[in-house]
Amino acid sequence: MVSFLLRFVPAEIDALACRYDGVTTEGIVRWQNRLTPLNYPFLSACDGLFLNYFWHPSFPAETASVVDHCQGRRRDEVYFGIDVWGRSQWGGGGFETWRALGCITGTDPRYPSLPPSTLSLDPPASAPSLRTAPPHTTSLSIALFAPGWTVEFEDFGHELTTAKGYRRWRDDEEFFWIGGGETTNVSRERTRMMEVRRQQRGVERARMLGRAIGSKWPGRCEPALAPFSYDSPLPTLPGSFRPLISCRQPRPPSSTSSTFYTIFSNGSGHAFFVQGKQDFTSASGWTDIDFAFPLPTLFWKSSPIGARIALVENDGWLGAGALAVETTSGELPLPLCAISVFLRSGLPLRATVVWKPLSTNEVGLSVQLAGDGGFVIYDTSTSDLAHGWRSTSALVTSSSSDLRLTSIGISLPSPSSLLLGSISLAPSYHSQLPQPVVRDLIWDSTSRMVRWDVARAVPPLASVQCGETVAVPRGTRWPEFSFFTLWFLAQGKVEKSEAVFLGTTAARQFGVGEGGRGGRLLCRGVREDGEIVGWDRAVSVAI
Repeated sequence: MVSFLLRFVPAEIDALACRYDGVTTEGIVRWQNRLTPLNYPFLSACDGLFLNYFWHPSFPAETASVVDHCQGRRRDEVYFGIDVWGRSQWGGGGFETWRALGCITGTDPRYPSLPPSTLSLDPPASAPSLRTAPPHTTSLSIALFAPGWTVEFEDFGHELTTAKGYRRWRDDEEFFWIGGGETTNVSRERTRMMEVRRQQRGVERARMLGRAIGSKWPGRCEPALAPFSYDSPLPTLPGSFRPLISCRQPRPPSSTSSTFYTIFSNGSGHAFFVQGKQDFTSASGWTDIDFAFPLPTLFWKSSPIGARIALVENDGWLGAGALAVETTSGELPLPLCAISVFLRSGLPLRATVVWKPLSTNEVGLSVQLAGDGGFVIYDTSTSDLAHGWRSTSALVTSSSSDLRLTSIGISLPSPSSLLLGSISLAPSYHSQLPQPVVRDLIWDSTSRMVRWDVARAVPPLASVQCGETVAVPRGTRWPEFSFFTLWFLAQGKVEKSEAVFLGTTAARQFGVGEGGRGGRLLCRGVREDGEIVGWDRAVSVAI
């Protein structure tokens, strides 16, 4: 197997090969659950090793130390498995999955001495003993298995075919990842766990009685048993339920991009809005993983003081809904999204926020940024869009050298209530570059698929001023489409604006059901800064 991996993963192929910790070098199924001589040869032959879930709390630090003595290998190439279902896993699973994550990352210094499933629950004089974890930061990687537990766990009874059921699942999902208010299922899980622990205490007591009876031989002292009651209060496990984010500092992905765009979509919903108009609704909901965009830092649900945010589906600018923001005290800067966008000296970026006021008072909104260096925000302006939506944009330039922007958000007075439809950052010179256009729509009646290509539209010479130059750095990526929207214009309809929304895709193809016949398919691209191609530039094909 090692020889196969060495031949299978040549260095020139841009791919990753990761080996699961199941079969040892002896050809025997025997999980190691840590890095040992029986599985290290597989790590040396491929890009990573996925360790099984049955590890002891001492294994992460032990494995990190072993990797440090392996020449040419990094800690992050070893993936410790975490099963969200908690099957034979230290610390349990479900809403207690944070225990395993905190142990692996070394971010939580206190853990129960044993997993909850084996804790001695005989009434102690004080809380269960805690041990202090070694002061290490392992830098190991995590392989999170079955993160769909919140929807797959049958006892939760989530019915995702209704908007109400969907919202109940979202509440449990948010509690698992980022915390928030306690849901019905969280309370039910607390009750169930207490009953399990109560039963465990009975088992432990039975074992103690068995040992006591077995020790009653002539000449031996009868052991004294502590007073016991099944109804006595159970000792509290510190922080029994915590979100995963409590053990992992959120950070944006490493990037050298000069663009950022989000419409706060998690890839699912019950409606779809295009430029403020609801063009689609579904009682059972829709799911499209390609339509997932960066979400706000919802982990500050309990802070900052004086602000509340929530994802809503009853209104939106583009996509499944919008982000509702309400402030109650003071003028607040709200750092909504963590980003990693490079701002180069002399090349301004344009920040744009699409929003809709909900309060009766006039909301004064401004763009807020944070970064690893000094920058200037100027030329802020606000314009009206369709259906009550507005757009506030500003230019951002570096005051000295190149720097990285790390956060984007808004600032607004209190009290205020509004919806956020999108936030974008893009080079200001993008508008002067050749723009992407959809072309060559091809309809395949057999597979009922429409395919297309993307080209560049060069501005007419008449619009280019003599001697005008655009300062574009070498290697700059030109504007691209983030995704495409597909529409159907029934036969006899003339105006493109009368077309019916079909869906979205990030690919350059789209499948159409049997219902669509005798009309035209239209495709409109959406640029990476959120700009939607107008109807005058929409390309169509007969079907």
